[in-house]
Amino acid sequence: MNREIKPKEIATIATLKNELGRILHSKNDLFRDLSSDEYYIILYFLLLQREGVLKPIVNNYGDEIRNKINNIADGCAEDKSVLFSFLQYELRLIINRISNEGIYQIVRILESLDQEVLKENFSEIFDDLLYKLLRLQGRYGGESILPPEMSRFVCALADLKPIDKPEVRSFDFVYNPFAGLASFGVFLPKDILYEGQEIHKTTWIIGKMRLMAHDREYSFGYKNENSVENWRNFNLAFRGQKHHENMEPFRFDLIISNPPFRMRLRNNISGHFGIIKNCEHFLLEKGIESLTADGKLIAVISQAFLVSLGSEQNLRQYLVESDLLETVISFPGGVLWNTGIPFAVLVLNKNKSKKGIVHFIDAKKFIDVSSSREKTLNDFALISLIKNNKESDIFRFISNQIIIDQKFYLNVPRYFQKQHDGIKLNELGNIIHGSRVMETQKSKFIRIRNLKDDLLDFQLETEKIVDEIPKQALKIEESCLLMALRWKTLKPTYFNYKGSPIFLSGDIIAFKIDESKVDVSYLINELHSEYAADQIESFKTGVIVPTIRRVDLLEIKIKLPDLYNQNKYTESLNEQKAKVEGLKEASVRMKLLEAERNALAHGLGNLVYENFASIKHSLGKPLLNIGSSLRNIEKALPDISKDWETIKLNKRLDVTLKDSFNSIYSSLEQVHSLLKNNERDLDVTNYSVSEVDFLKFIKSYIRKIKVSQKTNVQINLDINPDLIHLFDKKILINGNIDLIEIAFNNIVDNANIHAFIEPNQHYKLNINLSLEIVSPSKLGVEDTIGSGLPFLKIEFSNNGVPFPQNFTFEKFIRKNTFAGLTGNTGIGGYDINEIIKYHEGVFGLITREAINEFVTTYFILFPIIN
Repeated sequence: MNREIKPKEIATIATLKNELGRILHSKNDLFRDLSSDEYYIILYFLLLQREGVLKPIVNNYGDEIRNKINNIADGCAEDKSVLFSFLQYELRLIINRISNEGIYQIVRILESLDQEVLKENFSEIFDDLLYKLLRLQGRYGGESILPPEMSRFVCALADLKPIDKPEVRSFDFVYNPFAGLASFGVFLPKDILYEGQEIHKTTWIIGKMRLMAHDREYSFGYKNENSVENWRNFNLAFRGQKHHENMEPFRFDLIISNPPFRMRLRNNISGHFGIIKNCEHFLLEKGIESLTADGKLIAVISQAFLVSLGSEQNLRQYLVESDLLETVISFPGGVLWNTGIPFAVLVLNKNKSKKGIVHFIDAKKFIDVSSSREKTLNDFALISLIKNNKESDIFRFISNQIIIDQKFYLNVPRYFQKQHDGIKLNELGNIIHGSRVMETQKSKFIRIRNLKDDLLDFQLETEKIVDEIPKQALKIEESCLLMALRWKTLKPTYFNYKGSPIFLSGDIIAFKIDESKVDVSYLINELHSEYAADQIESFKTGVIVPTIRRVDLLEIKIKLPDLYNQNKYTESLNEQKAKVEGLKEASVRMKLLEAERNALAHGLGNLVYENFASIKHSLGKPLLNIGSSLRNIEKALPDISKDWETIKLNKRLDVTLKDSFNSIYSSLEQVHSLLKNNERDLDVTNYSVSEVDFLKFIKSYIRKIKVSQKTNVQINLDINPDLIHLFDKKILINGNIDLIEIAFNNIVDNANIHAFIEPNQHYKLNINLSLEIVSPSKLGVEDTIGSGLPFLKIEFSNNGVPFPQNFTFEKFIRKNTFAGLTGNTGIGGYDINEIIKYHEGVFGLITREAINEFVTTYFILFPIIN
C-alpha cells in the first residue's frame, strides 16, 4: 500500500521495530528451552497480534493462557482460520516448549505496541523482525533469503504490469522453483497466479507466514516440495487436470529463481546438452522448456556457470544461437548474506526486443558499502540504467556473433576490454610443449608458488626445489619464460637452462622468447604493467581461482618502443634495454635511501634497546624454571594416574589436563619468541613468513584458548562451506603463526577483559571463516571491471559489553590510546593492525546497537594463496 508516512510515524515505526528486536534477546525469560533457529515462533505470534486474537487472552495466566493459545485459530476470521490452523499444527511442538510465563510475556509485549502503526506497516515490520532473526543465525540465515534490494531488483526486471481492467484480466502465470523464503513472491504484483516450491520444511513454514504478512492471497501456491523431483506435475492444479503421461506440461509467462549455487543434484540427469549435474543447470535447461512463446526466465546464479566447460558450455551455446539470452549482469561478492562469492543475474527471453544482441552489465558501481562493510545494491539506480537502454562504460550491447567468436564465454569483463596498441605475445615467441613424464620420480617440480612476482628479481631459483614429479608433468630443457595460468597475475619468471631440466605443473606455461624482437627484462617489465593487467583481467575465467586460457594469453598485446613496422626491431631493442637500465638504477637508489632511513631509526632506538635488553635478561631464568617445573610435573603424573592425559578439567568445554599442558607450553614458546625477536616494541619484520595451512592452525588455536577461557564463555567456530568446497579443505596463506597468534590473543583478551565482565552472564565468542572477494581499490590498486582478489575473512564476534561510545577504530589502533573501564592503553589494537599489515591483509572493527546479539566484531582479511 502506497501512502504518505508522517515523520512522527517514522519514529514510532523505528521504536516498534527496536522493541520487537529486543524480544529476541530475552531468551532467558521467553525462549529458555528453544534453540536460536526456533525463535521464528515470534513471527507466528506477530501474525496473531495483527488478527486481534491475542487481546482477549492477555489477562490469562498459567495453563489457562496455554489452552487459549492452543485453540487460538478458532478466533481468527473465517477466511484466515484454515491458514492459522495449519500454522498452529505445524508449530505446536515449539509452542509447547515455551513456558507459560514466556507465552504471557510475549502476548503482553505485543499488546503494548502501537496497534495502529503495527497494522498500517505490518509487512515492513514483519520483514524487519525476520531479517533480525536470520542475522542471529549468521550465514545460515542468509541461505534461504535474498536481501530485499536484490529481490526487488529481480522482480523489476520481470516488468510484470499491474492489470488495470480486472473484468478483462489475463493472469500472469509465475513459477518460483527453489523459492526459499518466498523472496520474489512478496515483491511480485498481487494479481498474478504464483506457484513456489521450497524443499526445507522450516523455511517453507516461515515463507508461508511471510506471504501472509504481505497479504499475498496466492500463498496457497507456495508448496513444500522438491523442485527437481516435482518440476512437471505440480502445476496441473491450475487447470484442475489429472496427470496423464502424454499431457503437455503447463507453460509459464515467468520463471524466477535463486537456486543453490553449484549444489550438485543427488543423481545426475541426462539433459539435451549433456549431463545435468547441479541445480543451476537444471533450472535453466528445464526452465526454457516450461516458458510460453513469449515467456521470460530470470535466474540469480553463480558466475561459475558463465565460464564452465562441458554440458554447461553446450547450454550457453544453445542460448546464444537460439537468441534466447537477453541480459547478463555481473555482481561483486559480499552482496548476498550467505556467501562472499560474486554472482550474476541471467535474463532469458523468448520475445527479445533486440534480436541478435545481448546486454552485458557490470553492476559493481551500484553497490553501496556501509561503514560496517555491509554491501547494499542500489537497485533503483540500476533499474534506471537498464530502462535508459544506452551503452556506457558499464552497459554494453554485444552481438551474438562476438559471443560465438569468444567460444560462448559469458564472463562480463571479456566484453569490456579496452583497445590497446602493441604486438601480440604470439608474435614475440612461441609455447614450448616439452615432453611428458611417464614415471614418478623426484626432481625440480615447479609450482606457481615457486614463480616470482618481481619486476627486477625474476630469475627462477631451483636450488632448494626437490619434489616428487607427478605423471604427465611437462619436462623443459631450454631457457624460457614461465607464466602462471591461474590466480591474479602471470608471475612472469625466467628459467635459465644450464643443463638440468625442470618439470612444470599444468597451470604454468613455458614460453620461448624471440630475443631478436624483444628483450627478456623488458618483456617481463611490460607484463607487470597496468595495460597488460587490464588485458589479463578481461580474459580471466573463474571467480575464486581465476584462470586464463593459453589461446587468450597469447592474444595479450605488448607495447614495443620505436617499432615503425614489424620488420624493424633493432631500434626497438635498443630502447627496450635503455628503459630496463633506467628502472634498475631507480631501484638501486630507492634501496640506498631505505637503508639510510633504517640506520637512522636504529641509532635513535639504541637507548630503548639497552633498557629492554636488561628486562629480557632478567626474564630468562624464571621462564626456564617454569618450563623445567612443568616437565617434571608431567613426568610424575603417570605414577598418579595412567589416564591423566584424558582427565577433563571442564566438562562443558571438553578440556583435558593434557590440553592444559599443551596450552602452557605453547604460551611459553610464544614468550620466548617475543623476547628473541623484538628489541624494543613488537617488530614484525623479525618474523619470517611461510606457507600456513590456516584451517589446521585455527582448529589448534581454538583448542588452546578454550583451556584458559572463562567458564561462562562459549567459543564457536563456523566455517562457510564455500571455503571447503572451493579450496578442498586446505586454505593456505603466507604468514607467521607466532604473529597471527599474538594478534588473535589480543582480540580474545580484549573481549575477556572489556566485554565479558559479568560473571553470571552467558557470553559467546564466535569465530567465523568465510570467503571475501576484495576490490583492488581497497588495497590501493585501481579497479578493473570484474576484478577482485580472494581473501580469507576471519571474524571474531562477541555479545558482551560494547565498545565505549565515540571510541573509533582509528583510536583503537592508535598507539597508547586509553579506553574502557580498565583504562588500559591501546597497544593491543596497534599491534594487531601492524601484524595484519605485515601479512598484506586488512583489519577492521564493526560495532552495532545493543539490540543485535553480537555488538562487537573484529574482522581480518588475509590473501589466499593456494
